[in-house]
Amino acid sequence: MRDVVVVGSGISGLFSAYWCVKNSLSVAVVSKTQKPETNGLNTLNLFLGAHKSLFDEVLKFAKGDGFVGFKNLADKAFLSWLLKFGVNQTKSSKKLEILTRRYGLKSYEIYQNLASEIGDFEFENRGEALLFFDDKKYKFMLENIKFHDENFEILDAHDQNAFGFVKNGVKGALNLKKNARLDAQKLYENLKAFLERSGVAFINDEIVDYEISGDKAKAAIGRLGRYEASSFIQASGDDKFLAKKLGVNLDLINAKIYEVSFEASEDITPKMPLMVDDFGMSIDAKNGLINIVTKPQINAKDEMVDIKEINENLAKLKPYASFFELKNPTFKAKNLAFTPNSLPIFGRDESYKNLLYISGFGLNESLFAPCVSKILTDMIVRGVSNENSDDVLLFSGLIS
Repeated sequence: MRDVVVVGSGISGLFSAYWCVKNSLSVAVVSKTQKPETNGLNTLNLFLGAHKSLFDEVLKFAKGDGFVGFKNLADKAFLSWLLKFGVNQTKSSKKLEILTRRYGLKSYEIYQNLASEIGDFEFENRGEALLFFDDKKYKFMLENIKFHDENFEILDAHDQNAFGFVKNGVKGALNLKKNARLDAQKLYENLKAFLERSGVAFINDEIVDYEISGDKAKAAIGRLGRYEASSFIQASGDDKFLAKKLGVNLDLINAKIYEVSFEASEDITPKMPLMVDDFGMSIDAKNGLINIVTKPQINAKDEMVDIKEINENLAKLKPYASFFELKNPTFKAKNLAFTPNSLPIFGRDESYKNLLYISGFGLNESLFAPCVSKILTDMIVRGVSNENSDDVLLFSGLIS
């Protein structure tokens, strides 16, 4: 019998297995798919308040305005989630800002030491340009930046080279100096290879239930086998099915993002990662490719590429861009899960203490997974309960 079975092979599942290995625990990762389950985002954003377009538009919808990115509007569970989201977002976000930087910076420290162990995944702490096409939004942001704030740098909005093809109508630009980037695909591949070398078993199976004995989970039951362990970490992303079978409602809403990649010449390639706040887009460039990640499509759970939705996103950017061709494009749809309070879900199940959850990262799995999975594994090693973990009490959406 193994010490730990991790259900799910996304970034948070792999990091959970990594910390098990570092604590000399035997571990297996069981997942219905063995393909890389990254969310497509290479930029790590420590400044949630600087990227409010998604939250603003959700609130507009809650007040009766339209929002093209929503799906299945008749879904009662979704409308209930929206109401909770609206209530949480009208509260002060200062605490969330502080926690985001606190736990994000802990992940930075982990990333800075990880490459020497698993191989380079291009982690760079070099900032990200936040672009504004609205004067009022830009001035509001400037008014809330302290003099000589080390987190921000005012950029030349008329620099014709820095922002690549995004050349028209930029009213202001800030460098979010502490934002970082990495290659999420390389991170996944290197981390998985390290775990395989370390003896972690990767099992291709879909877990459909848990075998319960008293107040503990005894085994994870798959379609192909049964997997016993002393502890279980459920890192199954946006999948709420398993928790529901145990009577637990993980307060998550499904979403998906689209990643558009195309070949580009040097003259239209941004010199640094871009965040287009007005449209909730991220733009990055690497190895002759430009990658555009769209705003999340809320309450969508599938991996189908909706070209109409992608075109609507790109059409918003078009007036502010010089002509560019989508040369040899690729389109990907990737699933996410959001909590109504923007906090990740992690901690122990209230009934079955050897079952722990880690999910609900939204756009920030790469930012939070390293430190949150370490917290979770430390709880297993030290036998810590949710109530005795300051990190769970402060930062987990499981009990907040």
